[in-house]
Amino acid sequence: MQFVKSCVIFFAVVLLAQKTNAQANYMGSLIVDPYYGAPNLDRLLWETSGSATNVTDYRSRGFGPFGARAEYMVADQFGLGLDIIYASIHTSYTEYATVYNGVTDSFDSVSTDVDSKNRRLRVQLRFNYHFAVSNPNLDAYMGVGAGSNTRFNKTYENGVELKDDSNYYGIAIVPVSFRLSVGMRYYFSPFVGINAEIGLGGPLISAGLSFRL
Repeated sequence: MQFVKSCVIFFAVVLLAQKTNAQANYMGSLIVDPYYGAPNLDRLLWETSGSATNVTDYRSRGFGPFGARAEYMVADQFGLGLDIIYASIHTSYTEYATVYNGVTDSFDSVSTDVDSKNRRLRVQLRFNYHFAVSNPNLDAYMGVGAGSNTRFNKTYENGVELKDDSNYYGIAIVPVSFRLSVGMRYYFSPFVGINAEIGLGGPLISAGLSFRL
């Protein structure tokens, strides 16, 4: 719901400021946007396991999502590009279980030290539509993208690596990814500016630098 409200506000600002005689980018422009985003959704998902009653000493750290977008303006208001998104999460905890001991005819408590390293890489082709706004230094756009969704997972139990598993909680990860976003760039000079974007199918929010070549 908050994402929808943000999109409505964004489009309202763009439409109020729209004029057809102002353009930040023109056909033939190449823009490169390195950025950092938030939140790390994989880390938030894994942290739910830390509240389990049979888990102690839970620790997690994550990096990203971060990446870079490159866009070539095939027309004054249309651009094609590539978006590379990377994120990682490292978790460790001790898990306890009760198992039956046939020798003593009793139940014993067994602990397992778990260490998990997960990385996610998405490479998406992008299509952006750019709005014409009153400020020639401001570039406002809406974009759609589609591409790969690759995970690299390693899990260790008591120091022994388990067989690679591409599932989270028994749910298979879809090998493709999609993105819907709206964003803005503001140029302080003909070649350098800043960018901000909100979207689904990648970082919910992201910001960084923009380089226009």
